[in-house]
Amino acid sequence: MGLLKNPHDKFFKAAFSDIETARGFLQHYLPEEVKKQIDLATLETTQGSYVDRELKESHTDLLLRADIAGRKGYVYLLIEHKSYPHKSVILQLLKYMVKIWEKELQAGKKLSVIIPIVVYHGQKRWGVEGRLSGLIEGYAELPETLRKYIPDYAYELHDLTSEEEGERIESGEVKLTVYLFRAVVAPDKEREMRWIIEAMQALKEVSGRRDIEDLIDLGFRYLLSLNLRIELEELVEIARRFSEERGEQIMTLAERLIDKGMQKGRENGLKEGLKEGLKEGLKEGLEKGLERGLEKGREEEKYIIAKRLILSGMDLSEVSVITGLSLEDLQKIDRLS
Repeated sequence: MGLLKNPHDKFFKAAFSDIETARGFLQHYLPEEVKKQIDLATLETTQGSYVDRELKESHTDLLLRADIAGRKGYVYLLIEHKSYPHKSVILQLLKYMVKIWEKELQAGKKLSVIIPIVVYHGQKRWGVEGRLSGLIEGYAELPETLRKYIPDYAYELHDLTSEEEGERIESGEVKLTVYLFRAVVAPDKEREMRWIIEAMQALKEVSGRRDIEDLIDLGFRYLLSLNLRIELEELVEIARRFSEERGEQIMTLAERLIDKGMQKGRENGLKEGLKEGLKEGLKEGLEKGLERGLEKGREEEKYIIAKRLILSGMDLSEVSVITGLSLEDLQKIDRLS
């Protein structure tokens, strides 16, 4: 297991595919009048994504099925990873819902009720219109004879950047998920550490579930895959305050990630060396290629180790001593991380 590719996407999908987490999230964040219409006991996940390919880095979605007002319906979760919200999200959300309805039409079914929820995971406060009609110029002044021709809908919003005063989340699974998301968008190290501590506290509430360990492991990989301000040693120390086992789990995971990076560097170097060797000629070329490959592998290994250490928050001068790379090279790596 290495660092997560598209870490927000991976963690969001895993967290909300856990029915207890999804049910707890809806129970906590949906308005009371909406919850009364949804039988959360019937909640189940469905397969597939409706997000446009070019937007997959900034959007992640999950479609949940449940009985709504006595009929089969859906709750559609869209998570927005962009640093800054964009008003086009309300059109994109409608587009994704239309894709769901098109599948139903193709199957010869009537259209189901869809309750859309946007989970915002950016750095600035959400300021996008809550209804499609809010984007239409002069909509409020239009006579009813014209309004009936204009489609309109609203969505529910959960802004992970905002904390409600006196907020009390009952579900341990929801606490763990929400607090980890808040940690990675925290504006400073102090609040980053605060939310990580809150997440570790939530771990104590869910550790009794046998089927939750994969999600916990993924949550730790999620933190380690991002460029947080907190150092690895601090993260391990926080975990150990709650459980020696959790501290060791994070440390072991971090070591595995570093080892995997070193192994990948060696493998890439050997492959490159063999490729070069074959081009230059059999015996002599292979010997030269292997030598170059090993050298390149060792060099790549240095860069991979350096990147991991920088991401863990280690000072560049210390990384330079460990890897032998110049401060100029390390500054370039830091800018690209």
